[in-house]
Amino acid sequence: MIIRKYTSSDWNQVKTLFELNTPKYFAPEEIDDLNDYLETYADTYFVIEHNKQILGAGGYHIIGNKLGRLSWYFFNPESKGQGYGTKIVQHSIDEMVSKNDLESIEVWTSQYAEKFFRKFDLKTVKIENNFWAKGIHLYLMRRSL
Repeated sequence: MIIRKYTSSDWNQVKTLFELNTPKYFAPEEIDDLNDYLETYADTYFVIEHNKQILGAGGYHIIGNKLGRLSWYFFNPESKGQGYGTKIVQHSIDEMVSKNDLESIEVWTSQYAEKFFRKFDLKTVKIENNFWAKGIHLYLMRRSL
């Protein structure tokens, strides 16, 4: 298992993983938002590979100088429960904290991943129903550093 920076040649595999998580975790139209995100923040976006196959992706970006935001995490549903998510999120947290003088980190997620992100001491500070799509609610989670 390796974690490495995303490259544009990964797009097809990442897009396929996104589609495997649609519509339960993401609205289909969010694929355009993901593409826009990667055009801006590819340098802090990662993929996790096992046997040369991408099993998941996610990254972060910095807002202002003091807030780090975890963004766009999704995985092959067949790899759920094998620790890949924990490894790539921790990798992102470690990198963003070591490279920046942050006061807090946050994630904008849904009710489906809220329990997962609690593992990283993130606490829900806001819930907005039907934010991402009908039935997919925003869970804004934050942790002070």
